[in-house]
Amino acid sequence: MSIIGAVALVGTCVAACAAVPTSSRPMARPSPDASPVASAPAAGAPRLVALVGTVGAMALVAADVRGGGLGPIDRVTLPPDAAWLSGDGSSFVVTTLDGRLLVGSLTDLAPPPGTLAGSQPLRAFATLEPASAAAGIPGQRRLAFVEGNPGSGGPGRVTVAAWDGGETRSITLARPAEGAPAWLPDGRLAVVGRDRADRPETLLVDPQTGRITTLDVPPPRSIGTAAGVVATIDAGGIAHAGRVAAWLAGVAPPALPGGSTEGAALVAVPSPDGQELAIVLADANGDAAAIRIVALDRPWHEIARFELPRGANRAVVSWLAVR
Repeated sequence: MSIIGAVALVGTCVAACAAVPTSSRPMARPSPDASPVASAPAAGAPRLVALVGTVGAMALVAADVRGGGLGPIDRVTLPPDAAWLSGDGSSFVVTTLDGRLLVGSLTDLAPPPGTLAGSQPLRAFATLEPASAAAGIPGQRRLAFVEGNPGSGGPGRVTVAAWDGGETRSITLARPAEGAPAWLPDGRLAVVGRDRADRPETLLVDPQTGRITTLDVPPPRSIGTAAGVVATIDAGGIAHAGRVAAWLAGVAPPALPGGSTEGAALVAVPSPDGQELAIVLADANGDAAAIRIVALDRPWHEIARFELPRGANRAVVSWLAVR
């Protein structure tokens, strides 16, 4: 299986994509011991954006997590082979099945200039550096993506490049990464990989020095970060969330309540303000079936759930900031 096929990806959707309000579904029980990772939600809650459907034929949809359903976004058209979406609420990067990149706002996505243009079949999972790291100047921001084929048994790479097509640096891994690189507040990247003995591990990659260290916590299936919050999915499909600083100190994030009864989680992405978490849930066959939104104030609680439309079996989630 290619690296793209190893995760919950994307597909087609129709305007009739329905959201199931939390009032019509059993609520996950808040855990009295769950430590908060954020303060009370801000007044302007961000909107969920997602690629949903089947691999090779997908659409971008959005929803207000405080009410309403999934629906198409006006004036946004993505190529049908879009496969991965990453953003910070205002700027985004899209990766296609053949490794092409599109960057910019959702209404103005375009190929990046220079060496990043064109297709690279083994390039996947591009993620966008937070705007705060580059003083909000788009051209100075960086993209990180992984390269390689996990089924080959050979090495892989993490590549970091300037948004404007400038300086590019690649760091070799013992094996290809198994998911998207996550940006950390100190400028490093966290990546799920495997060592030469094919054992899973969490790698911390410094793009400046090329140094790679291993984080001494149980390796997750996926990692997502934003605003000092880290969200992971463990080997059993349970979502966890906590502070990045504690995680880097070797403290595993606590599990979200209801995880063992809500279906296996595939990926979790914190909102740009760290207040909420979007979790893609799988069905019994391992296909994406629903998107769960959890508020990370005390106590953790579900605030929305969106069922994927009939025939859709993949989902990639991100967030769109509401100004």
